[in-house]
Amino acid sequence: VLVGLDTVYIVAALAMVGLAGLFAGITLALQRRSKRPRFDTNQYCWRGAMACVLAAAAIWLGAMVIPVAGDWVGWPILCGVLLMFGGFVSVITGMLYKIVPFLVWLHLQNLGGVRMAPNMKKVIDERNMHYQMLTHFVAVILLTAAVFLPAELAVPAGIAVMVSQAWLGWNLWSGVRVFCDHRERIVKKSVNS
Repeated sequence: VLVGLDTVYIVAALAMVGLAGLFAGITLALQRRSKRPRFDTNQYCWRGAMACVLAAAAIWLGAMVIPVAGDWVGWPILCGVLLMFGGFVSVITGMLYKIVPFLVWLHLQNLGGVRMAPNMKKVIDERNMHYQMLTHFVAVILLTAAVFLPAELAVPAGIAVMVSQAWLGWNLWSGVRVFCDHRERIVKKSVNS
């Protein structure tokens, strides 16, 4: 065998981390060149997520290159918090804020109530989405800090996560309520005509 398994693992891990960092960097660069007059919640969620992915990649690379950083037992947890909650949950949250309004609009259009289907921006209140996103990023910061100060910050971080996710659930439920209200109006109108 020309190459040991350790070498294969290191090369594969470097490639994965490098690709994740490259993806995050390209995504941020493309968003910076966006021609939109103002960003929406989805774009801010993606920006925060990509910043967390870049931070996780930098921490991983630092742990591989700097012996002192690699000896710290908390670096894998820190990477996991940044990648899983800061990265994946942020992207999923942003995508839900695009997908749910679109599905509400699409299904109402398909019911034949073209005039009654609400604008997609009216399905979930933009301010509620924005404040939920801010709460989510406060939770990310607290979870990240809790890696360093677990005794002091684990409970506040957990509470922030619960508040953020409950608020997300409430926002999505408000989109479902908009769908139900408009569907009922469409059905009543079709029965009466």
